[in-house]
Amino acid sequence: MDTPGYILKTERERQRKSLEEIAGTLKLNIEYLKAIESEQYQNIPAEIYTKAYLRFYARELGLDSDHIIQIYHNQLPSSSAHKPASAQKSLSEGQKPRYPLKPFIIIAAVVFFILLIVFLARFRETPVETASEKMEQKATETTEPKMKEEPQLKEEPGPPGIKEQAKQEHIPETKEPELINKDLQEIAPVQGQGSKTLSLTVNAKDTVWISVGIDSNEPKEWLLKNGENVSLTASEKFIIKTGNAGGTQVIFNGKDMGVLGQKGEVSDIVLAGSGDRRP
Repeated sequence: MDTPGYILKTERERQRKSLEEIAGTLKLNIEYLKAIESEQYQNIPAEIYTKAYLRFYARELGLDSDHIIQIYHNQLPSSSAHKPASAQKSLSEGQKPRYPLKPFIIIAAVVFFILLIVFLARFRETPVETASEKMEQKATETTEPKMKEEPQLKEEPGPPGIKEQAKQEHIPETKEPELINKDLQEIAPVQGQGSKTLSLTVNAKDTVWISVGIDSNEPKEWLLKNGENVSLTASEKFIIKTGNAGGTQVIFNGKDMGVLGQKGEVSDIVLAGSGDRRP
Protein backbone atom coordinates (compact mmCIF):
# COMPACT_ATOMS: atom_id res chain seq x y z
CA MET A 1 0.00 0.00 0.00
CA ASP A 2 1.34 3.43 -0.97
CA THR A 3 1.90 5.86 1.88
CA PRO A 4 1.63 9.67 1.77
CA GLY A 5 5.38 10.04 2.13
CA TYR A 6 6.07 7.60 -0.72
CA ILE A 7 3.53 9.30 -3.03
CA LEU A 8 4.85 12.79 -2.33
CA LYS A 9 8.50 11.80 -2.67
CA THR A 10 7.86 9.91 -5.94
CA GLU A 11 5.97 12.85 -7.45
CA ARG A 12 8.64 15.32 -6.31
CA GLU A 13 11.41 13.26 -7.91
CA ARG A 14 9.33 12.89 -11.08
CA GLN A 15 9.06 16.67 -11.29
CA ARG A 16 12.81 16.91 -10.56
CA LYS A 17 12.36 19.21 -7.59
CA SER A 18 14.57 19.19 -4.51
CA LEU A 19 13.42 19.33 -0.91
CA GLU A 20 15.22 22.65 -0.53
CA GLU A 21 13.19 24.09 -3.41
CA ILE A 22 9.89 22.85 -1.93
CA ALA A 23 10.78 24.14 1.56
CA GLY A 24 11.77 27.54 0.16
CA THR A 25 8.53 27.90 -1.80
CA LEU A 26 6.29 26.85 1.10
CA LYS A 27 8.38 28.67 3.75
CA LEU A 28 8.41 25.47 5.84
CA ASN A 29 11.09 23.71 7.86
CA ILE A 30 12.87 21.22 5.61
CA GLU A 31 13.23 18.76 8.51
CA TYR A 32 9.43 18.41 8.65
CA LEU A 33 9.32 17.61 4.92
CA LYS A 34 11.99 14.95 5.43
CA ALA A 35 9.94 13.50 8.29
CA ILE A 36 6.88 13.27 6.01
CA GLU A 37 8.74 11.47 3.23
CA SER A 38 10.32 9.02 5.70
CA GLU A 39 7.01 8.50 7.58
CA GLN A 40 8.61 9.78 10.82
CA TYR A 41 5.55 11.75 11.92
CA GLN A 42 6.65 11.79 15.57
CA ASN A 43 9.25 14.42 14.61
CA ILE A 44 6.43 16.90 13.82
CA PRO A 45 5.01 18.87 16.82
CA ALA A 46 1.36 17.72 16.60
CA GLU A 47 -0.94 15.66 14.38
CA ILE A 48 -2.93 18.70 13.23
CA TYR A 49 0.27 20.23 11.85
CA THR A 50 1.19 16.97 10.15
CA LYS A 51 -2.07 17.27 8.21
CA ALA A 52 -1.32 20.92 7.38
CA TYR A 53 2.15 20.05 6.07
CA LEU A 54 0.71 17.18 4.00
CA ARG A 55 -1.84 19.54 2.44
CA PHE A 56 0.76 22.21 1.65
CA TYR A 57 3.13 19.62 0.17
CA ALA A 58 0.42 17.94 -1.94
CA ARG A 59 -0.88 21.25 -3.33
CA GLU A 60 2.63 22.36 -4.26
CA LEU A 61 3.08 19.18 -6.34
CA GLY A 62 -0.39 19.47 -7.89
CA LEU A 63 -1.82 16.43 -6.08
CA ASP A 64 -5.24 15.98 -4.45
CA SER A 65 -4.63 17.02 -0.84
CA ASP A 66 -7.86 15.39 0.41
CA HIS A 67 -6.77 12.07 -1.08
CA ILE A 68 -3.38 12.32 0.65
CA ILE A 69 -5.05 13.08 4.00
CA GLN A 70 -7.41 10.10 3.56
CA ILE A 71 -4.44 7.77 2.96
CA TYR A 72 -2.77 9.23 6.04
CA HIS A 73 -5.85 8.48 8.19
CA ASN A 74 -6.14 4.94 6.81
CA GLN A 75 -2.58 4.01 7.74
CA LEU A 76 -2.87 5.31 11.32
CA PRO A 77 -3.64 2.71 14.06
CA SER A 78 -6.91 2.89 15.97
CA SER A 79 -5.23 4.40 19.01
CA SER A 80 -3.53 7.76 18.79
CA ALA A 81 0.08 6.87 18.02
CA HIS A 82 1.27 10.35 17.14
CA LYS A 83 3.66 11.32 19.92
CA PRO A 84 5.81 14.39 19.33
CA ALA A 85 9.54 13.92 19.67
CA SER A 86 9.65 16.77 22.19
CA ALA A 87 7.45 14.78 24.61
CA GLN A 88 9.69 11.71 24.26
CA LYS A 89 12.76 13.82 24.95
CA SER A 90 11.19 15.37 28.05
CA LEU A 91 10.35 11.91 29.43
CA SER A 92 13.86 10.63 28.84
CA GLU A 93 15.38 13.74 30.36
CA GLY A 94 13.11 13.43 33.40
CA GLN A 95 14.49 9.94 34.10
CA LYS A 96 18.08 11.13 34.29
CA PRO A 97 19.55 11.19 37.84
CA ARG A 98 20.07 14.55 39.45
CA TYR A 99 23.39 13.64 41.07
CA PRO A 100 25.63 14.84 38.19
CA LEU A 101 24.31 18.37 38.75
CA LYS A 102 25.93 18.69 42.19
CA PRO A 103 29.50 19.40 40.92
CA PHE A 104 28.18 22.20 38.72
CA ILE A 105 26.30 23.73 41.67
CA ILE A 106 29.45 23.65 43.81
CA ILE A 107 31.54 25.25 41.05
CA ALA A 108 28.92 27.94 40.51
CA ALA A 109 28.85 28.72 44.24
CA VAL A 110 32.66 29.04 44.38
CA VAL A 111 32.71 31.36 41.38
CA PHE A 112 29.93 33.47 42.93
CA PHE A 113 31.85 33.95 46.20
CA ILE A 114 35.05 34.87 44.31
CA LEU A 115 33.20 37.50 42.29
CA LEU A 116 31.56 38.82 45.46
CA ILE A 117 34.95 39.24 47.16
CA VAL A 118 36.40 41.06 44.14
CA PHE A 119 33.37 43.34 43.97
CA LEU A 120 33.60 44.25 47.67
CA ALA A 121 37.33 44.95 47.35
CA ARG A 122 36.77 47.33 44.45
CA PHE A 123 33.81 48.96 46.17
CA ARG A 124 36.01 49.90 49.14
CA GLU A 125 38.65 51.46 46.88
CA THR A 126 36.32 53.61 44.80
CA PRO A 127 35.27 56.13 47.56
CA VAL A 128 38.92 57.11 48.19
CA GLU A 129 39.51 57.69 44.48
CA THR A 130 36.34 59.72 44.02
CA ALA A 131 37.05 61.85 47.08
CA SER A 132 40.55 62.67 45.83
CA GLU A 133 39.20 63.50 42.39
CA LYS A 134 36.57 65.82 43.91
CA MET A 135 39.26 67.64 45.92
CA GLU A 136 41.32 68.16 42.74
CA GLN A 137 38.26 69.43 40.87
CA LYS A 138 37.42 71.90 43.66
CA ALA A 139 41.00 73.14 43.71
CA THR A 140 40.99 73.80 39.96
CA GLU A 141 37.57 75.49 40.17
CA THR A 142 38.76 77.89 42.90
CA THR A 143 41.96 78.84 41.06
CA GLU A 144 40.33 79.41 37.66
CA PRO A 145 37.98 82.27 38.78
CA LYS A 146 40.91 84.06 40.39
CA MET A 147 42.91 83.92 37.17
CA LYS A 148 39.92 85.28 35.27
CA GLU A 149 39.21 88.10 37.74
CA GLU A 150 42.77 89.53 37.79
CA PRO A 151 42.69 90.94 34.23
CA GLN A 152 39.37 92.66 34.98
CA LEU A 153 40.92 94.64 37.85
CA LYS A 154 43.80 95.84 35.66
CA GLU A 155 41.61 97.00 32.76
CA GLU A 156 41.69 100.70 32.16
CA PRO A 157 38.37 102.47 31.86
CA GLY A 158 37.57 103.36 28.26
CA PRO A 159 35.10 105.77 26.76
CA PRO A 160 31.50 105.17 27.81
CA GLY A 161 30.36 104.80 24.19
CA ILE A 162 32.62 101.79 23.66
CA LYS A 163 31.36 100.06 26.82
CA GLU A 164 27.73 100.49 25.75
CA GLN A 165 28.47 99.01 22.32
CA ALA A 166 30.21 96.03 23.92
CA LYS A 167 27.21 95.39 26.16
CA GLN A 168 24.79 95.59 23.23
CA GLU A 169 26.88 93.18 21.13
CA HIS A 170 27.27 90.75 24.02
CA ILE A 171 23.51 90.29 24.68
CA PRO A 172 22.56 88.44 21.43
CA GLU A 173 25.53 86.08 21.78
CA THR A 174 23.97 84.45 24.86
CA LYS A 175 20.43 84.37 23.43
CA GLU A 176 21.17 82.89 19.97
CA PRO A 177 21.87 79.31 21.24
CA GLU A 178 18.56 79.40 23.15
CA LEU A 179 16.60 80.33 20.01
CA ILE A 180 18.33 77.63 17.97
CA ASN A 181 17.60 75.01 20.62
CA LYS A 182 13.91 76.00 20.69
CA ASP A 183 13.68 75.69 16.91
CA LEU A 184 15.23 72.23 17.02
CA GLN A 185 12.83 71.14 19.75
CA GLU A 186 9.86 72.28 17.67
CA ILE A 187 11.08 70.58 14.46
CA ALA A 188 12.07 67.25 16.04
CA PRO A 189 8.54 66.03 16.89
CA VAL A 190 7.30 66.92 13.38
CA GLN A 191 9.85 64.59 11.79
CA GLY A 192 8.54 61.62 13.76
CA GLN A 193 4.87 62.15 12.95
CA GLY A 194 5.12 60.57 9.45
CA SER A 195 6.19 57.11 10.62
CA LYS A 196 3.45 54.50 10.86
CA THR A 197 3.57 50.89 12.03
CA LEU A 198 1.17 47.99 11.61
CA SER A 199 0.24 45.88 14.63
CA LEU A 200 -0.86 42.24 14.70
CA THR A 201 -2.03 40.06 17.58
CA VAL A 202 -2.78 36.35 17.04
CA ASN A 203 -4.87 34.69 19.79
CA ALA A 204 -5.03 30.89 19.96
CA LYS A 205 -8.55 29.54 20.56
CA ASP A 206 -7.24 25.98 20.15
CA THR A 207 -3.90 24.29 19.53
CA VAL A 208 -2.68 26.09 16.41
CA TRP A 209 0.43 26.28 14.25
CA ILE A 210 1.09 29.65 12.60
CA SER A 211 3.75 31.05 10.29
CA VAL A 212 4.04 34.86 9.98
CA GLY A 213 6.23 36.75 7.53
CA ILE A 214 6.87 40.41 8.37
CA ASP A 215 7.37 42.69 5.33
CA SER A 216 10.05 41.00 3.17
CA ASN A 217 11.74 39.11 6.04
CA GLU A 218 11.88 35.34 6.50
CA PRO A 219 8.73 33.97 8.20
CA LYS A 220 8.74 32.71 11.80
CA GLU A 221 6.76 29.74 13.14
CA TRP A 222 4.91 29.27 16.45
CA LEU A 223 3.04 26.39 18.05
CA LEU A 224 0.42 27.98 20.32
CA LYS A 225 -1.90 26.37 22.82
CA ASN A 226 -5.39 27.56 23.76
CA GLY A 227 -5.15 30.96 25.48
CA GLU A 228 -1.67 31.86 24.22
CA ASN A 229 -1.00 34.78 21.86
CA VAL A 230 1.70 36.47 19.75
CA SER A 231 2.00 40.25 19.14
CA LEU A 232 4.02 41.62 16.20
CA THR A 233 4.65 44.91 14.34
CA ALA A 234 5.48 45.62 10.69
CA SER A 235 5.95 48.52 8.27
CA GLU A 236 4.18 47.17 5.17
CA LYS A 237 2.40 43.84 5.58
CA PHE A 238 1.95 40.50 7.40
CA ILE A 239 1.93 37.15 5.51
CA ILE A 240 0.05 34.62 7.67
CA LYS A 241 -0.28 30.84 7.34
CA THR A 242 -2.14 28.64 9.82
CA GLY A 243 -2.94 24.95 9.98
CA ASN A 244 -6.07 25.46 12.12
CA ALA A 245 -8.02 28.49 10.87
CA GLY A 246 -10.91 27.89 13.28
CA GLY A 247 -8.58 28.25 16.28
CA THR A 248 -6.72 31.33 15.00
CA GLN A 249 -8.14 34.75 15.98
CA VAL A 250 -6.50 37.82 14.38
CA ILE A 251 -6.51 41.41 15.67
CA PHE A 252 -5.06 43.78 13.03
CA ASN A 253 -4.32 47.42 13.98
CA GLY A 254 -6.63 47.07 17.00
CA LYS A 255 -9.53 45.71 14.92
CA ASP A 256 -10.82 42.22 15.77
CA MET A 257 -11.07 40.28 12.48
CA GLY A 258 -12.33 37.10 14.15
CA VAL A 259 -11.11 33.58 13.35
CA LEU A 260 -9.70 32.84 9.90
CA GLY A 261 -11.96 29.89 9.02
CA GLN A 262 -13.18 26.47 10.13
CA LYS A 263 -11.48 24.18 12.63
CA GLY A 264 -8.70 22.14 10.99
CA GLU A 265 -8.84 24.26 7.82
CA VAL A 266 -5.57 25.51 6.29
CA SER A 267 -5.59 29.29 5.73
CA ASP A 268 -3.13 31.60 3.97
CA ILE A 269 -3.78 35.40 4.04
CA VAL A 270 -1.95 38.72 3.62
CA LEU A 271 -2.72 41.81 5.75
CA ALA A 272 -1.30 45.02 4.26
CA GLY A 273 -1.20 48.66 5.37
CA SER A 274 -4.43 49.48 3.59
CA GLY A 275 -6.24 46.97 5.84
CA ASP A 276 -7.10 44.54 3.01
CA ARG A 277 -7.32 40.82 3.60
CA ARG A 278 -6.06 38.83 0.62
CA PRO A 279 -6.04 34.99 0.52
